[in-house]
Amino acid sequence: MRFTDEQIDALRERVRASMSEFRFTHTAEVEKMAARLSGLYAPEDTDLVRVAALLHDITKEKNAEGQIEMLESFGEKTDALDRLSYKTLHARTAVYAIKRDYPEFADGEVLSAVRYHTTGRADMSLTEAIVFLADYIDMSRKFDDCVYLRNYFWD
Repeated sequence: MRFTDEQIDALRERVRASMSEFRFTHTAEVEKMAARLSGLYAPEDTDLVRVAALLHDITKEKNAEGQIEMLESFGEKTDALDRLSYKTLHARTAVYAIKRDYPEFADGEVLSAVRYHTTGRADMSLTEAIVFLADYIDMSRKFDDCVYLRNYFWD
């Protein structure tokens, strides 16, 4: 599935309306970084990585209980480990939210990049790896480790 600039622009506005200004600033910066990285490694997939970047945190602002409830409402079992690692649950709940709220963007590569943007996995696709890295080194990140890795990567 391919996406036009017009579709991506419209998606950006929908996403902006669904989250706080803080979260959207990060999301927009991840989109920019993902597009930049894609330009280096997979220019033919820039539309996919931009869409995945825009959608990667759409459920991030739900609290832990909301994340658990959402997973269970879609029939996914949860356990004690999920409750301990709740900060990664938004990667799983976002996949369900994309299918439900943004079905026109529910491309398999987009869903997979969103699903693994927090934890990664063995043998990641290039799209998955780009979104994973972009989420960590985007310009909104001010943590010392993020700044160091961003500078190291681009230097």
